[in-house]
Amino acid sequence: MPTGQSLPKHTPTQLGLTAHTVCTPSVSACVVFPSLQVVVYCKGADSAMLGRCIGFQNLVGSVVNTTSPLLADLDRYSGRGLRTLVVAKREFTLEEFRPLQERLQEAVKSTVDREQRLAAIYEQLEQDLELLGISAVEDRLQEGVPRAMKQLRAAGIRVWVLTGDKMKTAINISLSAGHISKDTIQLVAAEIHDEDRCRDVLSGHLATIRRGHEEAGIDDRSASIATLMSGDHIMNTTMTGGLSTRGYVLVMDGVTAGVALHGCRSLLRELIAHCNEVLCCRLSPLQKALIVEMVKLESRADAELRKTMTPPITLAIGDGANDVSMITTAHVGVGILGKEGRQAARSSDYAFGRFELLARLVLVHGHYSYRRIAMTVQYFFYKNVVFIMPVFLFGFYSLFSAQTLYDSWLMLAWNLVFTSLPILAFGMFEKDVSEKSLDKYPGMHRDVLRNRLLSSFWCTYWQAWAVSRRDSQKRVCLGFFIFLFFCFVEEGVGLLLLLPLLVVFLLFLLLF
Repeated sequence: MPTGQSLPKHTPTQLGLTAHTVCTPSVSACVVFPSLQVVVYCKGADSAMLGRCIGFQNLVGSVVNTTSPLLADLDRYSGRGLRTLVVAKREFTLEEFRPLQERLQEAVKSTVDREQRLAAIYEQLEQDLELLGISAVEDRLQEGVPRAMKQLRAAGIRVWVLTGDKMKTAINISLSAGHISKDTIQLVAAEIHDEDRCRDVLSGHLATIRRGHEEAGIDDRSASIATLMSGDHIMNTTMTGGLSTRGYVLVMDGVTAGVALHGCRSLLRELIAHCNEVLCCRLSPLQKALIVEMVKLESRADAELRKTMTPPITLAIGDGANDVSMITTAHVGVGILGKEGRQAARSSDYAFGRFELLARLVLVHGHYSYRRIAMTVQYFFYKNVVFIMPVFLFGFYSLFSAQTLYDSWLMLAWNLVFTSLPILAFGMFEKDVSEKSLDKYPGMHRDVLRNRLLSSFWCTYWQAWAVSRRDSQKRVCLGFFIFLFFCFVEEGVGLLLLLPLLVVFLLFLLLF
C-alpha cells in the first residue's frame, strides 16, 4: 500500500462479496464504515485490473516499457515465476451506493439472465479504481511433476497448460515443470484485439512451422492429423521420453484466445494441430472450457480426422474453483485436493492429492481398464457366436422346426456359470504387463491411444475364430457357402463374385 494511506480506524462492516466466476475476472468486497462511507476493495489479475484503474488505462499491454515503479515490480515478479495480483479500491457515499445495492439485490433474486445482470453491475462497481498495490506469491511445484510430464509426453499424450497467470509466470512454470524445454521454439500471440491482425499472426506462425517441417522432411498433411492425436510425426520421443529440439509451442493470452475463438477458429485449430504443446495464459474459466470444447467436439466432427483416426479424448486436471468449468467440459475430469479448496475435486471424475499420480492413473490403471473392457466386449460377442452356431447347424437337420438343441438348464448355466465366472475373474485380475513395466516404458500406452484392441481387424478376428473353432461350425460355413452359391446362381450372378468368399473360407479352414 502506498505511503500515507491507511484504512479508517473504526470497525467496518462488510456488505457483500462478489465471487470469481466465469463472468467476473476479479473478486470484490463492499465495506461500509461508521462514517457512512462505502469502499469497494477489488483484487484480480493485472490484465483485468489495470484497465480499470485511474491513470493506468493506456498502459495495458505495455507494462515493460512504462516507467512506473509498481508496474516494473509487477513485470519483475512475473519474470521470477511468482503469481501476482493487483489490489485497488473505489469509494462511494452511502447515497451513491444505495441504488447500486438495490439493483444488485434484484439481480440476485432474478431467475432470467441472472449472471449477465450481475456481471453488468459488477462491471459498474469496478470502474475508476484507485490502485493500492500488488502482491506476489511463490507457487511451488509439487514433487514429481516434471517426471509425470515426461511420462505423459512419451506415451504420446499432448499436454496443454491453460492458466490464468501472467505470460512470463506461465512460461517459467512450464519450463520448471518440464512442459516445455529451453530449446522449444515459442510462437507468441499476445495482446491482439483485431480479428484481421489475429489471422495474420496465426497464419505467420503456421507458415513458420511448415517451413520447419519441410526442412525436417515431415509431410505437412500427415503431421497435421497425427500431431492432433499423438504427435508422432513432430515429437521425437523414445520409450523413455524426450522432446525434439525443433519442437514448437504456441503461447497465447486470453485476449488473443477470445478473438481467435470467435473469428479465426479453423485457423487456430490448424495451428495447434501442428504445435507440440500449447500454453494459454491469462484465461478466464469460460475460455478454458471453450478451448477444451473446441478440441472435444470439433475434432470429433472433422470428417477427415474421423476417417483416419479415432477422435481425441480430452482430460482436464485442476485444483481450484476456476478450473471447474474446464473439468466438467472434458471427457474425463480430474481434481487435485489442495489448499485452494475442494470445488475441483467435487466436480471431477477422479480426485487425488498429487499431480504425479496422474501418470499412474492414465498409464497404469488406464492401460489395465482399457484391456479388460476391450477383451470383455470381444468375449461376449465371441461366446454368443459359439453358442448360436451349433443351433444354426441343427436347424438344417431339424428342418428349422421348434425342436431345441440344448436342455433348458444348459441354456441357463451357459450365461450364469460357464461363461460369466471366467470373464469376471479376467476383468478383475488381468494384468498383461507389470505395473513397473508400464511406469518405466510409457510408450506402451500408444496402443491404447490407437484403440487397437477394438479395431475392425481384431473384431473380425474374434468372430472368425468363434465361427471356425469346431468341425460342426466349419460344416455350417460350408453349408452356408453352398446355400449362397445356389442363391446367386438362381439370380444369374457370375461365379467370379463368389471366389473371394471361397478363398476366405478356405483360409479359415487352414488357419483354424
